[in-house]
Amino acid sequence: MINYTKKLDMAIRRAAWAHGKQKQYRSGTDIPYIIHPFGVMTIASNYTEDEDVLIGCLMHDILEDVSPELYDENDMRLEFGEEIVAVVKDVTKWRDYVKAPKLDYPDEAWATAIAEANAIDRNEQYVTVFVAPGLFEHVHYLMSMEEALMAYYEEPEAMHELIDYLVDFELRLAEEFIKHLHPDAVFHHDDWGSQINSFISPAMFKEFFEPAYKKIYGYYKENGVELIIHHSDSYAANLVPSMIEMGIDIWQGVMNTNNIPELIKQYGDKITFMGGIHSGLVDFPGWTPEIVAEYVRKTCEENGKLYFIPCQTSGLPIESFPGVYQTITQEIDKMSAEMF
Repeated sequence: MINYTKKLDMAIRRAAWAHGKQKQYRSGTDIPYIIHPFGVMTIASNYTEDEDVLIGCLMHDILEDVSPELYDENDMRLEFGEEIVAVVKDVTKWRDYVKAPKLDYPDEAWATAIAEANAIDRNEQYVTVFVAPGLFEHVHYLMSMEEALMAYYEEPEAMHELIDYLVDFELRLAEEFIKHLHPDAVFHHDDWGSQINSFISPAMFKEFFEPAYKKIYGYYKENGVELIIHHSDSYAANLVPSMIEMGIDIWQGVMNTNNIPELIKQYGDKITFMGGIHSGLVDFPGWTPEIVAEYVRKTCEENGKLYFIPCQTSGLPIESFPGVYQTITQEIDKMSAEMF
C-alpha cells in the first residue's frame, strides 16, 4: 500500500512534467513515458514503504533521459534532497562511483601465499583459493538490496554493464591466482537466497548471472582448476540448472529446505550437494553433543552416499558456540567410517 505523501505527489508531478516536456513516450507507442516510472514505483511499493526509494523509482530516468537544461541534478537536489539524487545515480551513473581495486602487486607480495601453496601435498589436499563477495552480493553491497532488486527491472542495461565490469575484475583476479598459486580448486561465495526462496526468479538469474559466472568458472577450468565449489547457504533448488550450466561441481551450503534427496535424484550425476547440516539447528545456546550426533546421523542417512557431502551449511570452520564445529566434524567422521 502506497503512503501518498505530499513529497511523493510532488515527485509524481515532477516526473510527469519532465518526461512530458522531453516528449517521451513508451517505445513504439503514444503512451506517455511516465507510465513506466509510475509502474516501477507501484511494484516497489509492494516491498518497501521507504519514501526515498519510491521517489527514486519515479525519478530514476530523469537524469539519463531529460535534457539538463530542462531539469538537472542540482534541480533534483534542491527539490528532493541529496538522498534522492544518490538513489537515482547509484545505477545510471555507476561508472562515476565504482572503481575496481588494482591487482598489479609485485611478486614479493605473493611470497607468503606461494609458500603456503607449495607446502601442500596436492596428492592429498586441494590448493584452494577463496573468493568473496560474489557478483550478486557485490551488486547489492554497492547500493542496497532493495535498490539492486528494483534495478534489475528498472535499469537492466546498466545492471548488465555493472555485472560485466565486476566479471572483468574477477577474471583479472583469477589470472593472478592462476599465475602465482596454480590452484586446484576455487571456493566462491555468493548467497543467492533466503532459507525459503531465491532472491530473484530463475529467469532473471539466468539472464544476469548465468553467463557471467559461466565466464568466470570457465576461465578457471580452462586454466587447470579441477574443482569449482560455490557457496550459497540458502534455498536455491530452482537455480540448480543454472549452476550446472555455469560449471559448478559442488554446491556448498545447501540447506535442508531444498529437499536434498530429491535434488540428488534429479541432478546428482551432474552436480554434488554439500551441506545439509543447518547451522541454526545445531549451533545454538542449548546445543549438546547428542543433538549434533542425532542431526548429523539423520542428515547422512537421508541423503545417502552418492553426490552428497555432509557439512555445516555456513561453509567455513566457524561456530557461534564453542565446541559445535569440532563436534560436527567428529560426528561426520564417525558416519563416514560407518557408511563407507
